[in-house]
Order: sequence, then C-alpha cells, then structure tokens
Amino acid sequence: MGVESLIGAVAGPIIGGLFGSNASSNAADAQSASASQSLDLQKQMFDEQNRLNAPFRENGLAGQNRLMDLLGLSGNSSAAGYGSAAKTFGASDFNADPGYQWRLDQGQKAIERSAAARGGVLSGAAVKAASDYNQGAASQEYSNAYNRFQTDKASVLNPLQSLSGQGQSATN
Repeated sequence: MGVESLIGAVAGPIIGGLFGSNASSNAADAQSASASQSLDLQKQMFDEQNRLNAPFRENGLAGQNRLMDLLGLSGNSSAAGYGSAAKTFGASDFNADPGYQWRLDQGQKAIERSAAARGGVLSGAAVKAASDYNQGAASQEYSNAYNRFQTDKASVLNPLQSLSGQGQSATN
C-alpha cells in the first residue's frame, strides 16, 4: 500500500467523521432553534390569553370582594352593607315588610268601617275581630315576607356570585 493509499485510508474516515459531526451539530442547532421558536410562540399565546382573560379575572375578583363584604367575611367593616347578607330574617324585618303592613292596614280599616257602620267602634266584638284579623294576617303573611326577604337577598348576591364564577373560569 502506498503512502497515498494509507493517507486516504486514514484521512477518509476522519474527514467523513468531521463532516458527519458538523452535520449533527447543525441538525442539533436547527432542532434547538425550532424548540426555542416553539416555546416563544407558546409564551406569546399564553400571554395573549392572559391579556384577553384579564377583564374577566378582575371582574371576578371585584365580585368576590363585594360578596365577601356583604357576607361580613372580608374584615372590611367600613364597606357599605358589610355583613348585611349574613343577616337572618327576624320579627323586625317581618313588621317592616311593606306587603304585611299594607295588608294589615287594609284589614284594620275594613274592620273599623264595619264596626262604625254598626255603631260599635269600641265594642269588645270589634276589638276581638281586630285581634283575630291581625293574628291571621301575621300567620298568612309571614312566609310571603320571608320569601320577599330571600328574593331581595338573592337579587344582590346572585350577580356577585356569577361575576366571581366568571373570574374563576377565566383563571382556569
């Protein structure tokens, strides 16, 4: 074997290895660049999605904060209506209910007119009729007043719960 053959036999694999190594390095660089571009695109998509959802998250947070104020759970006792939604229905609410008051007033007027027409405004029968009517009206109107109380409370709390839920959904 001549020198040239020997050089060709030794140099061929070395040069081939260098070209192969260079090609592998180029392929790895290309793959790395592609992965980097893919990550950049994913980050851009993530940032854009966050930007689009930001108003919903902010509204949800505002709804949650107001809900916590009304339930008396935020610790912000100076907030308007603080703890008002946690209040339970009681006798003062029942007595202040406009439906109950109207019905009671109308019944009282009817009893007084009827007694006056018969000439017995201050009679025992008129007092008993008024007492019976008041007890009956109270019994019948209590559930109506309670339902109005609950409906009023729900009309305040439900929209806040909905806002809070939208914020949670946007965050997810």
